[in-house]
Amino acid sequence: NFVKEEDLRLDPTFQFGVVSIKKIAAKGLRNVELIPFDKNDPYVNLKFSDWEAETPHKNGAGADCVWKDMFHEIEVYPETLRDEKLKLECWDKNVGKPQLIGTAELSLLRAAVPENQGTEIPLPVQLMGPKGEEAGTLTVYARTGVPKDTNTLPLDFSKGVLHVRTIAGLGL
Repeated sequence: NFVKEEDLRLDPTFQFGVVSIKKIAAKGLRNVELIPFDKNDPYVNLKFSDWEAETPHKNGAGADCVWKDMFHEIEVYPETLRDEKLKLECWDKNVGKPQLIGTAELSLLRAAVPENQGTEIPLPVQLMGPKGEEAGTLTVYARTGVPKDTNTLPLDFSKGVLHVRTIAGLGL
């Protein structure tokens, strides 16, 4: 029961949410290593509007790997979900200059529609190399949550200040 992107609709009461990305899987990444029989050491740059993040590199992972236990959260509004795409760049870490494996853009709207909110859903996307060639796939696992008390946000709220009161470390 696949719904086309242009047919997806947000709940009319949706004003603000947070998209969590805790896992990204790469499959079939093209090898960009200069040394024969060497394997990619891939990492991914992510950008959505003014938010940016980067995964750690996977040393010697080659064509297939998974980044798990990530904790990336992106604040989203109806207009950013409609107008912005998650930009992905997959790179091979090298001693010298990193080599671009491929890029892609991905809508996060599918993760925010009412039937998917609160559920981690896979969002696969085809990477394209610098010369327009297929360069493998990335699957971003995203979950959208909506604050329980949206009354704390004024209707004209667009950007604000985050006050951090507690920082906790896990698995230190």
